[in-house]
Amino acid sequence: MQWGGGDGQAYLYLDEAHSIGVIGKTGRGLCELQGIDTEDVSVMMGTFTKSFGSCGGYIAGSEVHLQSFFSPKIFHSQIILPQLHILYPITRLLQ
Repeated sequence: MQWGGGDGQAYLYLDEAHSIGVIGKTGRGLCELQGIDTEDVSVMMGTFTKSFGSCGGYIAGSEVHLQSFFSPKIFHSQIILPQLHILYPITRLLQ
């Protein structure tokens, strides 16, 4: 989502590191708690280390936003099997 008029633009970057898995009726974070459509958030990020008891994290958004905000060279690691084994059932519960 973009806010502002004229030449100015503002983007919403939401850090869910301490809220995903805890906040909201089903643990989906601040968007769920506040009734905000995730499509209105430019970039969302969070960790798997706090609520999910795993390692790593995520950055999510449209391809346009991610390409304009971040260098693709800094995001190169893949999810490892033990981490996937922990996270998959948790994400199924959040659906």
